[in-house]
This record gives sequence, C-alpha cells and structure tokens, in this order.
Amino acid sequence: MFYRLAALFSCLFFLAFAQADPVKRLENLDILEWTHRIILISVDAQQKPEILQRLEHEKAEIDERHIAWFLLSDDDILSNLDAGLSSALDEVIRKEHFRNRENGVVLIGKDGGVKYRANTLDLDEIYGRIDLMPMRRAEMAESN
Repeated sequence: MFYRLAALFSCLFFLAFAQADPVKRLENLDILEWTHRIILISVDAQQKPEILQRLEHEKAEIDERHIAWFLLSDDDILSNLDAGLSSALDEVIRKEHFRNRENGVVLIGKDGGVKYRANTLDLDEIYGRIDLMPMRRAEMAESN
C-alpha cells in the first residue's frame, strides 16, 4: 500500500510541475525524497555525450527502479525528470555532493541518504546495490 501511495505522490508531483508557473523550478533534491532514488553524475564535457547515451539506453531499467538522474558538466545540468531545473540546482548539488572532486557518481536512496560513491558510472553496480535495498526488494515482491 505504501508503494502505491508513493507512486501516486510521484504522479501528483509531476502533474504539479507540469501545471506550475514556468518560473518555478526544481531547486533542491528534497522534493524527490521517498519517491525517487537519485544518481548524481559529474563529468568532463567530453564524457557527457557518452554518459547521456548510456543513461538514455538504460531508460527502462532506470524507470523500473524509480531513478532520477542528474548529469552535471561544466555549467550545465541535465536530467531525466520532466520538471524544470533551477540554475541554482547545479550549485546545490556540487556544494553538497562534490565538494572535493569535480568528477564522480553519487547514489542517493529514497530516504535521502547517500548509499554509494564512485569515481565513474557503473550502472550494473548501481542496479545491484539498489536491488539489495529493502525498499526495492519490497517493490519487486509487490510487482510479482
């Protein structure tokens, strides 16, 4: 029942953004807590096209695990979310999660806690870690 409510909340979240004033943008990651797992990826500009292609290729796996990803490079930020992204979001993510390094990957669970850090993106490793999480195991059991 909890997961159905979470899914409903997620839909309402996206509807709210779709109908919201275009000036309103996602300014921090807190709104995603309990509805999404988050992958933060900070890369050099030359790595960006390859990483973006990998993320788009893995759309089904990413959607199945309720993952919102954010790809940061130079002064740019991209995401798989339909919501508008605030220009301040890039700064917030870099300040909170990439203080001492420019490049890296951070996995954040639905509870808002950091679950994994790495220097490079390994989606199979991330999927494996997510699939071992109790909340994800409950989601998989519920879908069967």
